[in-house]
Amino acid sequence: MKLVRTARLRSRVDEAFRRHGGGWYLICGNQLVLVGPAFAVEKSVTIGRNGTAAASPDGKLLAVPGTDTLALYDDSGDQVTTVALRPWPDRSASAVTFSTDGTSLLAICAGQAGDTAEIRKVDGGAGWATTATATIPVTNDVYPAAWAHPRQSAYLVSIGAGQDGQWSWWITDDGALAATEITALRDRAVSGVTADRDTALTVPGAYGEDIAWHDLPGGNVIRRVDPAAIVGDDDEVHHAVDVGTGCLLVITGEGHALRVDHPTGRSISTARMPAADARSPFGWAGATTVTADELLLWDHDGGIALASLTGHAEDSTADA
Repeated sequence: MKLVRTARLRSRVDEAFRRHGGGWYLICGNQLVLVGPAFAVEKSVTIGRNGTAAASPDGKLLAVPGTDTLALYDDSGDQVTTVALRPWPDRSASAVTFSTDGTSLLAICAGQAGDTAEIRKVDGGAGWATTATATIPVTNDVYPAAWAHPRQSAYLVSIGAGQDGQWSWWITDDGALAATEITALRDRAVSGVTADRDTALTVPGAYGEDIAWHDLPGGNVIRRVDPAAIVGDDDEVHHAVDVGTGCLLVITGEGHALRVDHPTGRSISTARMPAADARSPFGWAGATTVTADELLLWDHDGGIALASLTGHAEDSTADA
């Protein structure tokens, strides 16, 4: 795995998403920064943000949750519309994700301990209005993440607060929303839905746990990999993404990005970037932008990097 392009912004990068026409949306605190393919800053827009944003599959829209509204921006950085949502209490975060076809999105409006989290379907065909709702119970301050299933009208939602407990829910959409807890995934650190299988990927939430694939919606373990075989005994897995084609991308606690081919637990081939070149995507699970060929990395010091299996490094700087 090689870095093909790097840049350093003047602002910390919290989230990054692929943008239509090339380039990326970067969330830098209260700024939406649009950069082109060469990481040159094209536009910066002040936004209100309370939680995890999401880009549509085609990169033409970016959904950014605020404290009581959801704002949609186009690939030029212009605000398209806002959607009123239930106000979120203090100390709660929120999350949104688009459906696989990009025609609707799911918004999780979190509550506090003893409250409920509200899930809303926001439909583009209805002018980006809420067309269905569901609620799930919460027992602590919650930090949700959500992923659309690649083929079904369904979503995987992870909601919880780390050491205080983590819950996963299977949200089906057949016009109405129905929520079912996946008890087999309780207290698992969900990293996302795999690219080409009906499975969820989890990463170690505690010492001694494996990277594991779980069937959906059951949540039962169908494959495991010892993370020590990938990152060694002195490092830990912070994030992992299954991009299909037998490829697993792993981000370590030391900031290394690893490509793992055919992770069977017996024969593992990795490509490790030098620590000095690494960029670590800290933040909510699912925020890393990836394809089968590339991985966009960032850190909280404003560093961004595009990693690929081939290519020549190009260094640059950018202002934001």
